Amino acid sequence: MGAAQKQLKRRMHVASKTHGSDYASYHEVRKAGKKVRYLIEFFEPLLGKKQRKGLKDLKRRLQKRLGMLNDVVASRALLKTHRASLPDATDADAALKALKRKQKRRMAAASKLLNAMHQPRFKRPGRRAVSTRVSWPSLLSTRPATMTSRT
Repeated sequence: MGAAQKQLKRRMHVASKTHGSDYASYHEVRKAGKKVRYLIEFFEPLLGKKQRKGLKDLKRRLQKRLGMLNDVVASRALLKTHRASLPDATDADAALKALKRKQKRRMAAASKLLNAMHQPRFKRPGRRAVSTRVSWPSLLSTRPATMTSRT
C-alpha cells in the first residue's frame, strides 16, 4: 500500500502545480486515488477507526470531484466525436460550450481541493478550521492499529 500512497502523493503534487490547466494530471491523480481506495477497502478491517474516518474523507471528496470532472471531459469528447451525426449542429455547439464552462468550473474545484489537501490544515465548507485535524496523507502512512511489528 505504501507504493500506491507515494504514487498518489507524487501525482497530487504534480497536479496541484498545474493550477487547473492540465486535465491529464488530474486524471492521473484520479487513477492513483482509485488504486489507493481499492487497497484501503481491502485492508479496511485492519485499520483503526481514526484511519478509516480520514480515508473515507479521501474517498468521498477527492474521488467525487475528480469523477465529476472526468464525466464532463468524457461527455465533451463523446459529443465532439459524434457531432456530425446529430440532426442539429447548433444544439451540439451550444452543448459543447456549456460543457466547456462546466469543465472549467470542475477543474477549478479539483484544483482548490488538491491545494487544500497539501496544506497542514484546511477548512471544510461550512465549518471552522481545526488545528488538531490530522491530514489524510499522514493517515495513509500510519501503521494500522491492529498490526504489530515483528522484532
